[in-house]
Amino acid sequence: MSRFGLFASATIALVALTGAANAASFNCNGRLSATEGAICGNPQLSHMDSEMAGLYFRDLNSTIQSYGPHHRYTNQFRSGQVFWMNSRNGCNANYNCLWTMYNDRIAELRSDIGQ
Repeated sequence: MSRFGLFASATIALVALTGAANAASFNCNGRLSATEGAICGNPQLSHMDSEMAGLYFRDLNSTIQSYGPHHRYTNQFRSGQVFWMNSRNGCNANYNCLWTMYNDRIAELRSDIGQ
């Protein structure tokens, strides 16, 4: 397994170990944006963030295995996630906006890996 694959697996494992109270894919302690605070403060959004991150890393790892870490498809996939996160951050603390963003991204990532 590649070093990135190990990192992705470790990240997913850490997210799983944090439990439902803090299941977001990022650290909910410390200084948070309005968007991060809304995600950390809502169990459903936090769970959706964790699920999305797991799907993203699984799909990214698959892309890296198929094309390599620096191939244009891999770079496009990473750029797509950055674009999505910037769009998600535009929701600020709006639950409906965040739920829709996560629901759509999860469906897209599931489709990418054939689920």
